[in-house]
Amino acid sequence: MLCAIVAIATSCAKEELIQDPAQAYPQQMTIDNWEQFVDAPDEVLEKFHQAEMAKVRRTEAEPRSFDANRLVIGSFLLGELQVQGSGFNPATTYLGGTLVQMVGTSSTGNSFSDPAPFFSGQNWFISNLLPANLCFYHQGITSGSYPQTEWVNGVSTFDLVVIQRHILGITPFTELWQYLAADVDGSGVVDGTDINIIRDLILAIRTDLPPMLTGTYNQPVIYFPQGDYAALQANLAANLPFITSFYPVLTCQANNTDSDRFAIKRGDLNGNWVF
Repeated sequence: MLCAIVAIATSCAKEELIQDPAQAYPQQMTIDNWEQFVDAPDEVLEKFHQAEMAKVRRTEAEPRSFDANRLVIGSFLLGELQVQGSGFNPATTYLGGTLVQMVGTSSTGNSFSDPAPFFSGQNWFISNLLPANLCFYHQGITSGSYPQTEWVNGVSTFDLVVIQRHILGITPFTELWQYLAADVDGSGVVDGTDINIIRDLILAIRTDLPPMLTGTYNQPVIYFPQGDYAALQANLAANLPFITSFYPVLTCQANNTDSDRFAIKRGDLNGNWVF
């Protein structure tokens, strides 16, 4: 009788072990085994996502209390750079340290986006109200190149899983920023080429991402006009593929009194970009 009880208990224990989906996958996600996780249940992926995010520490600002598009000081307009991506709340997450250069006005000038509290914690930069191009430079670098560590910042094997799940139709993208972040070769299509490029970046086989299809300065962050973003997102399916046509204006963009931009980290699909 005791043997029967032990046998039943052992059988139940094995059944519980089998019912835990995490037991069917490696305990670590690596560049060698990431493909095993492509069809994993959401709870398994969430475990690895949370493990990555536990390493990231950020300080968020208070929610914004004004529309920066309408905040005018004299002949200048205040703008803000809000971070757009997985897990980010653009109303409380801002990118500082970006050089914003005004070109084509009667007075050309520079302004750095400021992450410090300003009007309820927003970052800000100054833009001339006159017709001009606003050029955005991550970390103020206008020439030369970024280190490989900056390009790979926020890019991991988890991003490969997210992109492959989109390609296979398991979890298709629903947000404009996902397409912009994943299309690292600027082809207008998210495909296996993007996966291979990101893989090589992680392995340090390459030290940067390909230049976007434009003559402007190649950098790891996309600065996308918020007004255009909202219009495209509202009818996303009809506007795809659209990425390539937008790349030529992602670094230097006409002001048109709309100075706000979304900062999107290229290659980061799960939001573990540290800034």
